[in-house]
Amino acid sequence: MADVVTYNTIIKKLLRCGELDKARGVIEAMRAAGGSLLPNAVTFNEFIDAVIRDNTVAAWQLVDEMKACGLKPTGITASILLKSVQKNCKDGELERCMEVADALKDEMDEVLLSSLCEACIRADRADLLRKPLRRHRSGKTAPITGAITFGSLIRAYGFVQDIEGARRVWREMRQLKIVPTSITIGCMVEALASNGDIEGGHQLIRELLTDPETRSLVNSVMYGSLLKGFSQQKYFSRVWELYAEMVSENLEFTLVTYNVLINVCVRSGDSTRIPGLLEDMARHGIEPSIITYSTVLKAYCYENCMDKAFEMFDELKRSRQYTPDEIIYNTMLDGCARSCLYERGITVLKDMEKRRVRPSAFTLSLLVKLAHRCDRVDKAFELCSEISRKYRIQQNVHVYNNLIAACTSSGNTQWAFDVLQEMLHAKVKPDVRTYTLLLRGCLYNYEVQDAAGLVRAASGLRGAHPRTAGCSPTVYRLPGGLPGELLSEVLQRIAGHGGDEVLAVQLLRELKGMPGATVDPGLPYWMTSKVLKGA
Repeated sequence: MADVVTYNTIIKKLLRCGELDKARGVIEAMRAAGGSLLPNAVTFNEFIDAVIRDNTVAAWQLVDEMKACGLKPTGITASILLKSVQKNCKDGELERCMEVADALKDEMDEVLLSSLCEACIRADRADLLRKPLRRHRSGKTAPITGAITFGSLIRAYGFVQDIEGARRVWREMRQLKIVPTSITIGCMVEALASNGDIEGGHQLIRELLTDPETRSLVNSVMYGSLLKGFSQQKYFSRVWELYAEMVSENLEFTLVTYNVLINVCVRSGDSTRIPGLLEDMARHGIEPSIITYSTVLKAYCYENCMDKAFEMFDELKRSRQYTPDEIIYNTMLDGCARSCLYERGITVLKDMEKRRVRPSAFTLSLLVKLAHRCDRVDKAFELCSEISRKYRIQQNVHVYNNLIAACTSSGNTQWAFDVLQEMLHAKVKPDVRTYTLLLRGCLYNYEVQDAAGLVRAASGLRGAHPRTAGCSPTVYRLPGGLPGELLSEVLQRIAGHGGDEVLAVQLLRELKGMPGATVDPGLPYWMTSKVLKGA
């Protein structure tokens, strides 16, 4: 005679085959039979697990149905629900899952604890992660016996920047004689490196390499955390020392490792190491990816080695395995702009269009930069107009800023104000760079009244520049105002080279009356004293 276990087995098989409707029919039959055949928590957990990836709404409906049957969600239910929590999940999704976990009267088992930690990390919610960590510290969770759960806890403490908490969990695991997995070790090294203790991470790896029980668990992924950490801190010599150590330890390198090392070449401005790294990749049978090519091109472009960049670019275009994407075309355009290679940059653009790689607003900003660097301001406007219209690209603040930079560097501030006006009417908000470019352009041409109008516009004061007329202050006013150092520079130049001390003092007085306004204390005493005296 069939029992509830038999029915659950049937449901499990149906769900694995994607037969959701038939599985639902079995549940209805169980409910109709009643008594000992009523669906239990296992029944609902199987069903929730089957639908959670594709339909969270249906999963939560099953939770409600479960409660309607007099069943309480279990720790397994909560763990399954937490699978649905990703980086861009709906507002309240994680909180709802945590409510299910909090409602459990029994102590939290290590599976649920691990699921909670991983879900909070995926959702980038350090604020919510602290709660299960407090629960763990207070002893309100079941004893942890698995290296995987220890890894999740270490990762969680590292994520909330509690490095002492991560160390404490690591020590507890080692005291319990639990052998860590490679993943657990990787979590500990990453926790140390991401919180500034890169040398501590290296020391840990060296200790594990001397232990016969853990030596084989050390891999290049762990070293990768150290490589990234030293690169971010610009300790490039340590990066290459670690690379040599990895080679001497006969570690198996991965594509990710080489991509990190090539990116170090970009950050350090040392492209001379790239050929050797590419040779090492070939010797280990590791094929470069499109990311590898993109990073190598970036290194060559940053160092103005454009012949090498175009050589690799042409090689990539001939490749049957990879096709240059927008990132690579943008990198080449940026390189041409840096090296003032206008014609070659236009050739890159034409090839981009020929291969049907759609330009973006970033591409547009690079084309403006290219024309600007090559002293072809008129071409900057032509390219911007043509490409934005052709591909229906909405110009953003970076495109407008580059246009303004092209105008001010050529001494034509009125063109720059034309761009500002167009920008405001398009409801694109200026940023600090917008105002910095315009202000310095005005001051270079001794246009002090224009500079004063810009300061007032950015600060939300009356008397904003005439070119802001017809636009809402919410569009052109800067949240937080202009930086204090920039304001001080402007005021001193208005009073000094601009020869208008009265205007500078008046502007300073207006700024001082603004709540939260900051002006650099390095202003001349005569200027601040006049404001204080009301002169």
